Amino acid sequence: MINPEGNGLFFDPGSETSEGLDQWVEINLAMTPGLTGDDWVGVKVISADGSLRDLGGVGHVHADDNQMLFSKPLLVQLKPNESLQLTRLNPPEIGGETTETVEFSSLDAGNFRAVVGGDLALNIKSSDREPTTWEEETVSIQSDTADGIFDFRQPDGTAPLDLQVKILGDCADINQVGVVRLDTDATTGDILGSVNGVLSTAGADFRAAVKANLEGFDGVLPSVGGGVYEQTLNWTLDAAEQDAYALVMISQSGEVYTFGTTTAADGKQHIKELGQNLFGFEDRAAGQGSDWDFNDVVVEIRTA
Repeated sequence: MINPEGNGLFFDPGSETSEGLDQWVEINLAMTPGLTGDDWVGVKVISADGSLRDLGGVGHVHADDNQMLFSKPLLVQLKPNESLQLTRLNPPEIGGETTETVEFSSLDAGNFRAVVGGDLALNIKSSDREPTTWEEETVSIQSDTADGIFDFRQPDGTAPLDLQVKILGDCADINQVGVVRLDTDATTGDILGSVNGVLSTAGADFRAAVKANLEGFDGVLPSVGGGVYEQTLNWTLDAAEQDAYALVMISQSGEVYTFGTTTAADGKQHIKELGQNLFGFEDRAAGQGSDWDFNDVVVEIRTA
């Protein structure tokens, strides 16, 4: 339900649609005239105790001529008495967010429209599907818009996990796409910000570790680019391969881009979340004529 101020979406555990349980919600940036790749919305939740947590960002994938290539909603989980709030995110090369008025309106049962700053509209609805185990785990770790991280560890750890990897974009350069396994705590299972013991704060040493441990999808490290492109790969993880991974892009000039806002050599954010398990890369460094459109390499991972 909409809060009394009309600027937040409130999960009422006593409503007819909530059934007293956590509610999965899909948030999608609506197609409106003038929408560009720079239009990007941050999603936050205010808990019942007043604490704030980030849930990522949502946008669209556009070609260089601004033709829309791909769109996918962001899946978030609201707990009883939590309030959903939205902000307009500045492009990653600028950073931060712009505080603007957000107005919510009810469309029909379980469906809402939010308008940020008077011109950026989003459709919000109760999700009609339960996420898989890995999707549910991944939702909680993609809280920052630069967290291109996936948790594919399964409760039983025995059955193969069949995935599809969709890669698309619009760029002149030829770039390589893959993943790298992240270290996890053997006791708690927490995902650590390191690769083979090298912390993400280690600069060139971290980028070298990512490059040295780069993996493909069923052994395939696709090279993409040279214009508008799209391809889909199958990726099956057996029990030994079901782990925590981060997306990686190796640019034509050899730059390493992965999760984190400052892990690139130029100290800029080169990956941004555009929807659920959907991330876009900017393939050129700050000194290489980057246009910061984040449509050069776009990767979506989903259950096959």
